[in-house]
Amino acid sequence: MNVVGEVVDVATDHLAALFAEHAKTHPTESATSLSTHELKYYPRELEDLLRTHPAVGDVCVVGIPNATLGELIRACVVPTEGSYKVPDLVRLFDAFPLTGSGKVKRRELTQVIGLELSATT
Repeated sequence: MNVVGEVVDVATDHLAALFAEHAKTHPTESATSLSTHELKYYPRELEDLLRTHPAVGDVCVVGIPNATLGELIRACVVPTEGSYKVPDLVRLFDAFPLTGSGKVKRRELTQVIGLELSATT
């Protein structure tokens, strides 16, 4: 079973295109916005997008002040009742390392994640 309150770090620049496209078709009335990478996001837009996933019961998007990026956008997620196949960590990449035949190099990804986690503990 997963630990409630597990921190999942997601780099928002990788999600910018998806959120920007979603924002074009889902305007919000909320005056509260978050800023990162010189882009503005409305929490409700991101929350509505994340709620479309069947494993997401509820979500709250918040901004954490950051001197370099303006804010780090964080999603706090409550999984749907009975959800047990939920990852402990979500990490976004620009691209996966691939073998010559186009398969993902899982060992290399495991090493990258392991190094990142050991650096934070």
